[in-house]
Amino acid sequence: MSGFYDRGKTISFRLPNDTPESVLSFLNELKEVEGRNFSRKLATILFEGILNKKEATEDIILTMPASLTKEEQEVLQNKITKRLLGHVIYQMITQDSPVKKENSELHERKEELLFETSAVHNRFAKSMFDFEEE
Repeated sequence: MSGFYDRGKTISFRLPNDTPESVLSFLNELKEVEGRNFSRKLATILFEGILNKKEATEDIILTMPASLTKEEQEVLQNKITKRLLGHVIYQMITQDSPVKKENSELHERKEELLFETSAVHNRFAKSMFDFEEE
């Protein structure tokens, strides 16, 4: 029975050697801000992560183009907002949407551009490699 966890039981663990610097900075800042409540706050973060992991079916990480305010971050953390964004992204990817069509056309055009050169490039190359025979 001692191997099982129960309320009030202590959990200790080591941070892996490859822990990202951003995580270490976050933990150090949290310790400084929370002081004696550090463990309680860390436990809350751990529980939220575990619950989110249990609820998640397939997660993706999206990089936002700019920093969000605290209020905007809270809106994104709302379950309804997450579901709506998930549905919108799913529809964009699976349906024949303008975004999917544009990405497809961009990919085709990108492959065409791999070997395309302009007249300026052609003249430059010709001048560089047009040697007079001695």
